Amino acid sequence: IALNISGGSIYAGNEQGSILSVTDNFKKIIIESKAYLGYNAKPYFYNKNTNADIVFSPVGLFSIKKDNLKSIQLTYKNSDIVNDSTWYVATSSNVIKLNPISFQITDTIWKERATAVLNDTDSTFIGTLNGLFVVRKNKTSYTLAATDDFFNRRISNIKKAGDGIIWVSTYDAGLAAYKDGKIIHHISDTNGLTSNICRNM
Repeated sequence: IALNISGGSIYAGNEQGSILSVTDNFKKIIIESKAYLGYNAKPYFYNKNTNADIVFSPVGLFSIKKDNLKSIQLTYKNSDIVNDSTWYVATSSNVIKLNPISFQITDTIWKERATAVLNDTDSTFIGTLNGLFVVRKNKTSYTLAATDDFFNRRISNIKKAGDGIIWVSTYDAGLAAYKDGKIIHHISDTNGLTSNICRNM
């Protein structure tokens, strides 16, 4: 089951391709077949400009407004909601920039498989199976593995904290805090974690 919070309510996507309101005693909000939403669809309800609900799913992105269903076929991995009109979406084949209002892809940031994405002002951090990369505005990229071997690991997630620290989690080396071009904290099974496998943050 995939969970998300929106507008003070908790929503869940289940293996039957339905989305339910947990807050409202699991009332079904969207009912679609597996052919549409796939397994464990992650609800992200977005109503500010279009009154359409947008759903992240393993088989694609869906914009649902009453009986009108739009879709973008992709294998969803991760996303970064930058603002009301800019979302970054990591997929099995690339990282795209999406305008959720028009529900259109506006740019392709990365042209290979990605596991996680974080946009940070002038740069975009891309997590991959082979480590962490940074893409500049001009689309040139570089690996952070040159600064620390930790960034050679398979990346599971990237998040920026309110203090500006960028947290990076991996599938086999715990997680690390990155700031000012270097790792300032590394947390693993040797100093607090029960396992070095960090699937999410």
